[in-house]
Amino acid sequence: MLNLHSSELDLQAVCRCVSLVYDVRVLPGEVELWKVLLSGAGAASVGAFVSTPMDVVKSNLQGTNPRHTTMGAEARALYSEGGAKVFLRGWLPRCVSIGPLFGVTLLSYVVQKELVDKLKLDEE
Repeated sequence: MLNLHSSELDLQAVCRCVSLVYDVRVLPGEVELWKVLLSGAGAASVGAFVSTPMDVVKSNLQGTNPRHTTMGAEARALYSEGGAKVFLRGWLPRCVSIGPLFGVTLLSYVVQKELVDKLKLDEE
């Protein structure tokens, strides 16, 4: 059980509620729902962090007054202005927002897949 303050979200409790409401059972060898949620959030956060440099360049090109017309030229200009650290601008807000979003997305996919599989078995 996660030991969180009352103001924070207890992920295991949320997943247990989902399991109770939708009657999703974890069979031996299957992954528990809270692990699905955390793995989706973790993978998305890593992906967001890795793609941040290209997002910084893209965002500068999409600005109101773009200085350059190609990504390579914009990347070189950014590097000359602030070095390598300029390419990680905004990495934390991206990871904090994208991570949980895709964790919940993966969780809802797994739960809906289980429901569809259960409905198929009920029809047979």
